[in-house]
Amino acid sequence: MRISKNHVLDFLTKCQIEKGGYAGGDVAELAKSLPVSPQALRKRINYWITNDPAFKQLRYLGKQILPLTLDDFILINQRLKDIWRY
Repeated sequence: MRISKNHVLDFLTKCQIEKGGYAGGDVAELAKSLPVSPQALRKRINYWITNDPAFKQLRYLGKQILPLTLDDFILINQRLKDIWRY
């Protein structure tokens, strides 16, 4: 099965707009919609990144995106400050 370059670019661009980049989970989700393995899709994306300027603009965020909100960050920061006071 041939992987559609335009379909992959559209999906990853949508992830870029919504989340600031794409993660491994996004690649796995896209691979499910296409009848290919995540490894094959990742290999093809890596090839396109080296050869296509449109793919070079995309940002890979890592395997997983941490669900950390600003409120969580503030709470963690405050607790760390409380610990260091003692």
